[in-house]
This record gives sequence, C-alpha cells and structure tokens, in this order.
Amino acid sequence: MPEHPWREYRRKGFSEMRPYVDGEVLTDVSVSAEDVAAGSPKHGDMIARNPKNHADQWLVAKQYFEDNLELRDALIEDRARFPDRPDGIGNMIGAHIGNLKAAAEQGKRDSLAAVQERDALAATMDLLKSLALDVADDLEAELKARYALPQQQRHYDRDMTTALALRAALEDTP
Repeated sequence: MPEHPWREYRRKGFSEMRPYVDGEVLTDVSVSAEDVAAGSPKHGDMIARNPKNHADQWLVAKQYFEDNLELRDALIEDRARFPDRPDGIGNMIGAHIGNLKAAAEQGKRDSLAAVQERDALAATMDLLKSLALDVADDLEAELKARYALPQQQRHYDRDMTTALALRAALEDTP
C-alpha cells in the first residue's frame, strides 16, 4: 500500500442522499466492512449517490452523517432566518467583508495623509515662491541703486536678466 499522508479536504458542492429504509435490501449499495461490524445498515443511516452516476451508491453511517452533513434546504433557510448565526460560508463571507472594510478604511487614511502631505508641500512652495520674489525685488532695488546713472543702463540690463527670468518663472507657477 502506498505511503501518502492523510490530508483534510472540504467538499465543493452538495451530496445527494436519502434515508435508509429499515429492511431495505442493499445489493446495489456499497457498505464498508467497518459499517457492517458497527451494526449497519440501521435506522438513521443514509444512502449517498454520485450525482453524475446514480448507480454508484454507498451507505453513510448515521453518526458520520449527523456530524458532517445537513439538509441543503435547511441550510439555505437557516441563512435567511438566522443571519446573525453564520455557517462556514457565512463566516467566509463575513471575513471577506471585514477585509474589504479594513482595506477601505486604510484607503481613507492613506488618502487623507496624501492630501495633508500635498497641502503641506503646497504651503512650502508658496512660501518659497514668496521668498524668491522678495529676493528678486531686493536684487532689483539694489541694482537700480547701483546703476542709477543713465550710462550704467547696459550693466543694469545685463545684471537684471537673471532676476527678471526668476520673477517670470515664479509668476508662471501655480
């Protein structure tokens, strides 16, 4: 017999089952030796079938059935009647909704932080622009005082080129 570890699997769908009828002959139903040794077939056992091959049928012991399965219609009805008591699927949906809410809250916090950072940078830019304009004004005043004579106009124009370019660039900035 091959050595493979036992692993747990969850069913993807629903099982088709019906109750065992006391005295029913089970010639077409597989019953394990362990179930026979435990007294099956007996009242409360279920007969399961492969939904894709109805001839493939087997006995499900009462205790296993009670521990692991419930009627699908009852499950759907219970979800509608008792939404505050979720089953496994309800727990997964609840967890997913919780994750979405947490992501939305984190998104709000990140967005607020980005807006605050943008506003702080805009305030810093406004301050720098104001300071640069003040520097340009001071430079212009100094150059006017230094080149007050008409024959010094070309020196004034040359030295003012940088200050005028700075002022024009700053005035074009939003």
